[in-house]
Amino acid sequence: NKVDGLQTGNVSEFRTYNEFYEAFTKQLKFNVEKAVKIAQIGDEEAMKYFHHPFISAQLEGCMEKGIDYVRGGAKYNFSSITAYGFSTLTNSLFNIKKVVFEEKLMSLSELVSNLNSNFKENETFLQRLINRYEKWGNDFDEIDKMAGELWELFCAEVVKHKTLRGGKYSAGAYSMGIHVMEGFFTQPTADGRRALEPISNSLSPVNNTEKNGLTAILNSVAKLNYNKAANGVALNIKIHPQNLMREKNIEKFYYLLKGYFNKGGMQIQPNAVSTETLRDAQKHPENYLDLIVKVGGYNATFVDLGIPIQNDIINRLEHKL
Repeated sequence: NKVDGLQTGNVSEFRTYNEFYEAFTKQLKFNVEKAVKIAQIGDEEAMKYFHHPFISAQLEGCMEKGIDYVRGGAKYNFSSITAYGFSTLTNSLFNIKKVVFEEKLMSLSELVSNLNSNFKENETFLQRLINRYEKWGNDFDEIDKMAGELWELFCAEVVKHKTLRGGKYSAGAYSMGIHVMEGFFTQPTADGRRALEPISNSLSPVNNTEKNGLTAILNSVAKLNYNKAANGVALNIKIHPQNLMREKNIEKFYYLLKGYFNKGGMQIQPNAVSTETLRDAQKHPENYLDLIVKVGGYNATFVDLGIPIQNDIINRLEHKL
């Protein structure tokens, strides 16, 4: 069978977590380069066939140069590589480090076998992966440090590349609705995610793993360095609307957000809608034609979304103030 990817050794060859992580970093760099090449193909086609004179006329530099923005006429010519599934990745690597290399409960090959079987006949191990180890988004320093290193690695690799228009690539993290679709094509992951389940959305924690509340989520996300993430990120949270009906809670939410941004947070998009309302909207869409929700970097009418994306939004943990 043809292998489409970088060969970094068999899993049985990794004796330490550092060896495993080194292979992972090579894979990440390879895939960032691959994403850039794919983006450049799109840019080449745009330069040939998809000029936008109206948009170009409103961008600084294009009129002065007489060049369309798709051909590099604009003063600023940035493009982006965007991440999603960040929490799935972080939690998976953390579990691998604990299970295989620190606690030595099983070899990496045995872990891979469990993943390949979709945890069939090993429910106990699956529940250990889900419940035993720290998950990102709970303000735990150890896994937050790992998340910070992964984020820095991704961003640093992205900004190394230049666009065909003469600008630079910037990093971002918003999934729109792609995280649900990608779940259909992504093998089971070491955080305890089964096959076909969505990967984590945007820069949000994995659904229902953020057990320490809203403040802990914001603390974890604010620890990341966004200096190289000019493309932006999306942090989705769900709050019961009754929590925002009291003046005291509105003030509390204000100071919560203020503290988040003062600590370095970049973005947040709250859904002030209850799980009960979303479930009813799914059953009786004709009654909720004006229900707007945050998906993963954009707003949408809930009843117009596909059922898998609706389910993902419903399954997001509902937070209280």
